[in-house]
Amino acid sequence: MEGSCYPATGNLLIGRAINLTATSTCGLDGPEQYCIVSHLQDVSKCFKCDSQRPYDAYRHKKSHRVENVIYQRDSRGELTWWQSVNGEENVSIRLNLEAMFHFTHLIMKFKSFRPAAMIIERSSDFGRTWKPYRYYAYNCTKTFPWVPAHSLLFTDELICEERYSEIEPSTEGEVIYKVLDPAIHVKDPYSLGIQDLLQITNLRINFTKLHTLGDNLLDRRPDVLQKYYYALYELVVRGSCFCYGHASECAPVHGVTTRDPGMIHGRCVCKHNTVGLNCERCRDFYHDAPWRPAETDNTHTCRGKKCNCNGHSNQCHFDMAVYLATGNVSGGVCDNCLHNTMGHNCETCKPFYYQHPTRDIRDPAACIPCDCDPVGSVEGGVCDSHTDLDLGMIGGQCRCKQNVRGQRCDYCKEGHYGLSLDNPLGCQQCNCDSRGITMQGAPCDQISGDCSCKRYVTGRYCNQCLPEYWGLSNDLAGCRPCDCDFGGATSSRCRMDNGQCVCRPHLIGRQCSEVQPTFFCASLDNNKYEAEEALERQPGQMVTWTGPGFARVKDGAGLKFTISNIPYAMEYDIMIRYEPEVCGLKHLRDSCQCDPQGSLSAECDKVGGQCHCKPNIIGRKCDQCAPGTFRFGPYGCTVCDCHSQGSVGHQCDPVTGQCPCQHGATGRQCSECQPGQWGFPNCRQCQCNGHAETCDPETGACYECRDYTAGQLCERCVNGFYGNPILGSGEHCRPCPCPGHPDSGHSNGASCLTDYASNQILCQCGEGYAGPHCDLCAPGYYGDPKQPGGTCRPCQCNGNIDPQDPESCDPRTGQCLKCLYNTDGHSCSECKPGYYGNALTQDCRRCTCVTAGTLEDYCTDGVCHCDKQTGQCPCKPNIMGHNCDQCTPNHWNFGSDSGCEPCKCAHPNFNGQCHCQTGLGGRQCNECEALHWGDPRVQCEECNCHPLGSEMAQCDHVTGACVCKEEASGRRCDECAHGFTGNFPKCIPCHPCFQQCDDAICQIGRDLTHIKSVIAMILKKGEVPGLSNDRIRELERKIAQVQDLIRDGNREGTYNVISQAIDDLSRDMNVTADLDNALKRNLTALDKELKDFNKTFQPFENVRKYYQSSLNSEKRCYASVYGPQSPVEQSEDTRKRTEALLKERKDLFLQTLSKTLVCGDNGTASANSSCPNSPCGGAGCRNSTGALKCGGKGCKGTVGASVTALDNATDVHKSMTATKKGADPESIEKVAQQVLAISLPVNRTVIENVLIKQIKANIANLTSVEGVFNHTSEELAKVRDLLKRAQDAK
Repeated sequence: MEGSCYPATGNLLIGRAINLTATSTCGLDGPEQYCIVSHLQDVSKCFKCDSQRPYDAYRHKKSHRVENVIYQRDSRGELTWWQSVNGEENVSIRLNLEAMFHFTHLIMKFKSFRPAAMIIERSSDFGRTWKPYRYYAYNCTKTFPWVPAHSLLFTDELICEERYSEIEPSTEGEVIYKVLDPAIHVKDPYSLGIQDLLQITNLRINFTKLHTLGDNLLDRRPDVLQKYYYALYELVVRGSCFCYGHASECAPVHGVTTRDPGMIHGRCVCKHNTVGLNCERCRDFYHDAPWRPAETDNTHTCRGKKCNCNGHSNQCHFDMAVYLATGNVSGGVCDNCLHNTMGHNCETCKPFYYQHPTRDIRDPAACIPCDCDPVGSVEGGVCDSHTDLDLGMIGGQCRCKQNVRGQRCDYCKEGHYGLSLDNPLGCQQCNCDSRGITMQGAPCDQISGDCSCKRYVTGRYCNQCLPEYWGLSNDLAGCRPCDCDFGGATSSRCRMDNGQCVCRPHLIGRQCSEVQPTFFCASLDNNKYEAEEALERQPGQMVTWTGPGFARVKDGAGLKFTISNIPYAMEYDIMIRYEPEVCGLKHLRDSCQCDPQGSLSAECDKVGGQCHCKPNIIGRKCDQCAPGTFRFGPYGCTVCDCHSQGSVGHQCDPVTGQCPCQHGATGRQCSECQPGQWGFPNCRQCQCNGHAETCDPETGACYECRDYTAGQLCERCVNGFYGNPILGSGEHCRPCPCPGHPDSGHSNGASCLTDYASNQILCQCGEGYAGPHCDLCAPGYYGDPKQPGGTCRPCQCNGNIDPQDPESCDPRTGQCLKCLYNTDGHSCSECKPGYYGNALTQDCRRCTCVTAGTLEDYCTDGVCHCDKQTGQCPCKPNIMGHNCDQCTPNHWNFGSDSGCEPCKCAHPNFNGQCHCQTGLGGRQCNECEALHWGDPRVQCEECNCHPLGSEMAQCDHVTGACVCKEEASGRRCDECAHGFTGNFPKCIPCHPCFQQCDDAICQIGRDLTHIKSVIAMILKKGEVPGLSNDRIRELERKIAQVQDLIRDGNREGTYNVISQAIDDLSRDMNVTADLDNALKRNLTALDKELKDFNKTFQPFENVRKYYQSSLNSEKRCYASVYGPQSPVEQSEDTRKRTEALLKERKDLFLQTLSKTLVCGDNGTASANSSCPNSPCGGAGCRNSTGALKCGGKGCKGTVGASVTALDNATDVHKSMTATKKGADPESIEKVAQQVLAISLPVNRTVIENVLIKQIKANIANLTSVEGVFNHTSEELAKVRDLLKRAQDAK
């Protein structure tokens, strides 16, 4: 199972010199002296520290800044170090990192004593807070008494150690700190505690106490303190970039430009779908699970699919609360929702916007601005973002003030009026008197606030009765009539509070219908009729008269009164005064005879026999309805309830209950209008535009509209018809052509209307239909609605088209044309090429195939196809991975046309690199690794090219020779090159004249090599190469001429020949003199150049020294030319002595010349030319092989001298070759002197005794003598010239 991965570990200091600081450094303000305790017995025990400039191996070696600790040695291999100011104890070294790093261990190597106490600290928040790692002290108990001094028990335990604070050694002592002690087992290396222990952004080393060897008891004199300081050779901070196990390599942090070899960078190259400087979060759209650090057996790869942001965002993040709320399914939350949306999935509209009721939330225009009236709304105009009836939300509904209603908050609530911006409640209460307002409709007008009063109520607030009415109450009419007595009241009006009428004098009562006490009036009802004045109604029935005022009238009998004194025609009340008679004994046995329907029971009163009646039933037997009731029945009688305004009286028919109605009223209670009217009691004719006869008696809405009309007044056509049915328009309702009429079975429209602007009938089409006559399919539907029976059906595109787009599917066939959400196919049921997933859930994701690893047949224009269900890419051979992004195990070279290639080694890396032994390299470890050379089959050695002298660190793979810079040489490029002087790497070009000297030396070397080869050929073949027959004959002629002169005894001629030779030598001397003059001029020019050079080259002392050396060389050069011991003067002296000798011994010279033997002996050839008595040979002498024999080593002839000169020249050549790189002029002069010291047989004895005697005998073998002599002379002249040039170079 794949697990965590970690980047390489290295020294975190490399490349971060600028981030390394120290609180104390010696010599920053000027040179400071310090002493070394261990050197106190040495002569040099104190030194200077000057850190005003950075360290330089050649110019500023006394600088000891803190960056010196990064590398222990400089480019020349010399030790470098950091050093603090003398006597300062509290000193810190701090490393600031640009990112979070994994810190493993620390190594310090001291030049001075190790500190007597110090603390290692860390920070994980870029220096804001610090935590100690470890305490060190010579005496922990004394120095850090609050820190335990025992052995480490836990990985994160804070302890003090003493082992690294001893006095010894005095130098090169080490301090090693490891964050995780190997001796302590770490159960979970990925725990938060361990990770917190390893991660740092800053590291600080605090030196708190010096080892002073007892001097701490003395005063702080400089000569005491200068021995004690902190000095550190090397500091190594090992670590790696901190990636939580999600990266195996790191790149430079943005803004960091340093690219030093071996530098550990701080920006993780994240894997496992993580991002961030330290791979500390999941990348966008991988938030199904929380981010976690990788572990050994679990990478904790961030997983997920594209966040469902409904097309409004392309970013999301993980939220733990959402993750837990979804049952650990997904914690993805969309970021930066566009199109005015918000929410985890951008599924709702943000405040001040709401979802259009007909648009899907995925529509970019789904959220539209709230349209709230600022006068009646609150919260700045926010509205409900969507409709949710369970939550009581309606999309677009604004937040209204307390007394305001409406979607826009632009209407007052019922019972309120006067919508105002200044009113915090929005509207005022109507303040209507509830007793005086009608129960139907709004209590008051929303604009003016006027209340809607009952019939007999008036006033703005309906709190007053109309004139002639009083007693405002909750009655239907609101107020009651005053009913003032016509005769007793002065008017028909009364007080509205108690109904009191204004009475005439001596009349009282509310209605003024009563006479004041002690007064009477002739009222209309004062006529009294006594029974005695009446006649029997039914004869035969006995009436017993008991006297005035009473008459006994038995059952069945009656009295008849005749009334003749009625003054006015009006309503009268008849009153009968009677007293019941106590039953006699004869009546005790009579039964009650209570009506079973009208009475409550069969029993009656014992006195009078009155039965107990049901409601509204009267009579002794309960057998008749009470006045004002009707419909005698088992439940009593029903109240007539005749309408006070519609009926004539309060009585009704006792059987039917019909009240006597006034004109225009109808109904049992006289409470309805006549048929064809409405609005009782103010009845009005029904207005139904001639399309109905009746209407609702209360609202006036017409009943049963005819002629395809509808509406409250039958004023419009029913759905499916169009026209203007209003009475007087002259039109009627006709069927809508959509395209057929409603009853044709071919109508696709619910209704239609007339567009008078275009004079067309426009149908209101049903769902799925479109067009003026609904004869087309709407976007997202298909079919043939023009044909009878043709319908429009939804396009079967699985929800993957825009239903508002008319081109989203074919309107005739239904084929899906514009599939959305990366889907494809006839019904958008599959992912389009280059995408995979579930098209039915709108979850098609782009294939993430790596082109370099995917089969070419599946890729077009950089887009590769993958399995439409799983997303697996078709990989090339030996390539694996969901995206074809890695080689299979033991394969490498990802990106080749044929896939990955076999590594052909046991344990390859991801890039095909085999794990090689030390020194070996190459992909298969069959080559020497970088910076090595040699035969990999035998051994590979390290190049070790000097970084300051070589062009590159890699040397020749075969010879190991480094590629040197111009001024360097040697196999390692660690020496000054030919033509440069000084101590490497401070190689300074030699003076320009050195090149001339070097060219001359090279030329001499070539000439000496040529001489050597020529002499060798002479010795081998007995002849001089390069001499033609003409030259030989010329030499023979001259020799014959000399022989003739000698033979003839012509001394004068011989003398002339010798004189001519001397003249030639004189000319050569003149040439030498000219060269000498030229040298003087050159010296003068050189002197001027040196003076100019002094002005521009520093330091001046060196230039002056070299100039003085040049003057000395000039003197020696003059001495070599003009001094008494100079070769030139000696040569001139020799010439003069030779001339004098020739003049003095002219005759003797001519006699001796013929005996001279060039070969160096006076032997002559025998018969067989063996010359047995002449080891040096001679004229005509041959050796055992038949080759000519002349001269050799030990022979003093010309040839022998040439051989000796050859040997000496060879030695000179070797010496020149060995010393030409930086040879001093004295050595060159010495070699030249040795060459000049070669003796030639030119003295008097040789001339007299040898040359003249033997020339004649050996003339045949001396044809090459002149050439050899001339060549030797030329070489001698070159040697002399070399001497002069060498002296010039000095």
